[in-house]
Amino acid sequence: MEALILQPLLAHLRHDAQMQIAFCQLWRQRDALAALCDALPQAVFLLDEKRRVAWRNQRGTELLATGAGVSLNAGGALCGAHSRETARLRLALQQACQELRPVALSSS
Repeated sequence: MEALILQPLLAHLRHDAQMQIAFCQLWRQRDALAALCDALPQAVFLLDEKRRVAWRNQRGTELLATGAGVSLNAGGALCGAHSRETARLRLALQQACQELRPVALSSS
């Protein structure tokens, strides 16, 4: 009787343990990538689909803190010191995102 009661719980616990292992592997990979990006001398910004900063490396944080012409607006998007610079930055980001879009490979 107890085995019938515990069987669904054991299946759930087994699945939970597998998920925990998978998440730990992802966290290790994320931490390794963050450490690699932090070792770069350049500022690195990862943007979401609305071009808001979703993540930045240590140099990116330092750059934003200096107020050296790059900042985040209230929505979390990168901005230049002046509207003209912001427009140029957004155009450059738009062009970069268009170039990075996956394309279908032809079978010929």
